[in-house]
Amino acid sequence: NHHLSEQSKSSNQYVEYENFGRRIVDMNYVFYQIKNSNHKGTFGCSFLNMTFISEKKHGLRSTFKFKCDVCNIIMFIESEKSKPETYLPINEAAVSGSISAGIGFTQLSELCAAMDIPCMTSCTFVLVQGFINNKIRYIAEAQMKIAGDEERRLAIEAGTVDVDGIPMCTVVADEQWSERSYKTKYDALSGVATIIGYTSKKILFVGIRNRFCSTTSMVPDGIADGFKQSIQMHGLQYNKLIGDGDSSVTKRLAVIMPYGPRVRGGLGRDQPTIQSFLVAQLLNVYLPLSFWKKMFTQIIVITGL
Repeated sequence: NHHLSEQSKSSNQYVEYENFGRRIVDMNYVFYQIKNSNHKGTFGCSFLNMTFISEKKHGLRSTFKFKCDVCNIIMFIESEKSKPETYLPINEAAVSGSISAGIGFTQLSELCAAMDIPCMTSCTFVLVQGFINNKIRYIAEAQMKIAGDEERRLAIEAGTVDVDGIPMCTVVADEQWSERSYKTKYDALSGVATIIGYTSKKILFVGIRNRFCSTTSMVPDGIADGFKQSIQMHGLQYNKLIGDGDSSVTKRLAVIMPYGPRVRGGLGRDQPTIQSFLVAQLLNVYLPLSFWKKMFTQIIVITGL
């Protein structure tokens, strides 16, 4: 505990109070400010004569106000730069870490309380979270655009082009959602569909779904949306799909016909058949050998498109 003082407006005496807790600071920047502080006092005073007056909080970042006991000069020390050049600001870093860890403001505030660090307010958290989400979405879309350009280039080099000159590629797709259970089954209300280029091994589409129906219906809906946007996003047609053999995905693609009726199975003679290979990983999974033999020998040919 640090016994700090603040000068009273009605007298020259300092009103002492206690400042509790810890702070997250950039030590190099704090030492730099102290070392380069210009104290132009005429009485030979220096930073050693400064007394802490108050703290202004900007989320987890703070600005500390000091006052000289001799000449009354005011000086400010910041816990870190307001716009650091080489690292994330502490507020953005805390919210970004919360997003990565799958926690929210309540968990972050409890964590800060356990470490005796004053947490940012919920309004600040929501504001920074919105900024981080927009940044993540912008970067993700830019990276998917780059991946699409690479996949299209590889398709053109391989000569995999349809009669209209649109490049075609093989993709791997599936959807995931979190699941927890404690004496009962619980499926999360949100899921994510991912489409990955088979040749480039890079993500071409990510679709978030918040369900109002069964979990299994999110799978075909998310993947079908990626197929519908493939030409607009990347100038590509997904002519082969490698998945887990989910028949609902095949049925949904056959219904929506993302590339028109001409590309539907049986109607386009020159269109490749979409295949789905039932893939499973044997590593660290102990199941009867007969199960894996049946699994790896089963190949489902889907003619839904």
